[in-house]
Amino acid sequence: MRHTGGYRVALATAVGAILAFLAFLVARPAGDATIRFVANLSTGVAPMVAAVCCARAAARAAGRTRRAWALLAGSAASWGIGQAIWFWYEQVAHWELPFPSLADLGYLGAIPLAVLAMLAFPGRAERLAVQVRSLLDGGIVAASLLYVSWGFVLGPVFRGAEGGLLEQAIALAYPAGDIVLATIVLLVVGKSRRGPVPVVLLGVALLSLTVADTGFAYLTQQGTYYSGMPVDAGWFAGYALIAAAALRPAGEATDATAAGVTWVDRGQALLPYLPLGLAVVASIVLQLRRQAGDWFLYWSFAALVVLVIGRQLLAVLDNQALNRRLQALVAQLEHQAFHDGLTGLANRVLFHDRVRHALSRRDRAGHPIGLLFIDLDDFKRVNDGLGHDAGDELLVAVAHRLQACVRPEDTVARLGGDEFAILLDRAETPEVAAAAARRVLDGLRTPFTLRGSQVPVSASVGVALGAESELDDLLREADIAMYMAKAHGKARFELAAGEAPVAARAGTPPSG
Repeated sequence: MRHTGGYRVALATAVGAILAFLAFLVARPAGDATIRFVANLSTGVAPMVAAVCCARAAARAAGRTRRAWALLAGSAASWGIGQAIWFWYEQVAHWELPFPSLADLGYLGAIPLAVLAMLAFPGRAERLAVQVRSLLDGGIVAASLLYVSWGFVLGPVFRGAEGGLLEQAIALAYPAGDIVLATIVLLVVGKSRRGPVPVVLLGVALLSLTVADTGFAYLTQQGTYYSGMPVDAGWFAGYALIAAAALRPAGEATDATAAGVTWVDRGQALLPYLPLGLAVVASIVLQLRRQAGDWFLYWSFAALVVLVIGRQLLAVLDNQALNRRLQALVAQLEHQAFHDGLTGLANRVLFHDRVRHALSRRDRAGHPIGLLFIDLDDFKRVNDGLGHDAGDELLVAVAHRLQACVRPEDTVARLGGDEFAILLDRAETPEVAAAAARRVLDGLRTPFTLRGSQVPVSASVGVALGAESELDDLLREADIAMYMAKAHGKARFELAAGEAPVAARAGTPPSG
């Protein structure tokens, strides 16, 4: 808790410093030279502090997380070196910074290192369809940002760039690198889960850097940028937040609570639509300015349309697959709710429901039904002698034999323990029900093989016919008849009181 408290203090300090720095740049309480000095110094110190904090986080971490923090430390140090060169030219030597210069090497070197760092942070495992969707999302984000950037920054920079091919390439490398970084950040944040790395905070920090870079490129192209403008707060904010994120205790999960996971999932689903909306708005603005005739804008927007169609098609196919899985799951849950988990037979709930429906049909059409209650004799001896696993094997084997003794339209159920029941869909006479009971007793006559031993099994069966219209009455009659069979010597069946007498009520005694 002490470490967590320290991290929260560091994060609050970083946010306070960002707000104070932004207020300083907006209010401009001092002369231009002082503001320029403070801005250059602050934007040089912040990445160096972030580099040190990330290096310490790498030393505490392991595996991919260690590599990610080390890359992020290198990225911050690279940008800090570039800013140090800028500071020396502008504040110490008072020279105009040449273009290109070693400062550009430091600034541009920070971008691929930051991209590799974000990709190195561990994410969640995903299905192939989700991975394809992530690729399409990345394409949509990149194409949207490229469209917007080309319309307002990249295009004017490309058309207005002076000098040779190297100068033009470096001028385009800044906004192009920012597009790649923003795309990777959005994808990684969209896939983030609960973990020891505050990926969302890092994403906000890196997006702050890309916004500052884009603003710098635009203002420079317009010829209006100078050190100490409010856009400089984006670089300071980015590295201040990176430094705070690196102070997160290594063992503490951060990025998702139960509600946070839902937020992340929704955010990933909506991920490409914000930059897509920006591209649509940019297209409208460019049309109004009569700047939409650029061939690059045309083809990038066409590619964007193709990517969006592909993503929507994938979403439809994925939803169809999800519906099929849900239907299979519902069918499985329904089966589990109405069937015995051990034997696969109908359970008590399903059996009672079918008896109730059979009674309803009997009332309408006059078709009588029969009910057999079956209780294995001396089942406890099997559990005590061979163990409960052997007892379960015996119950499964008994279930298979009972199903072989009845017609397809009849229902065999396990009511619990060693108690079974059979619903005879049609039992016109007591003799029909008695014949079914005899088949059950004869079906159990052959001993069962359990754990290499021959185990004889018998059962007591109670038989009731659908003379009563109430479910509970019919079940009670069959239950009483089953107990009468046990009382009369077991391994036999008995008809419920009131039924016509039937000969040979006892089954053939089990052998062995």
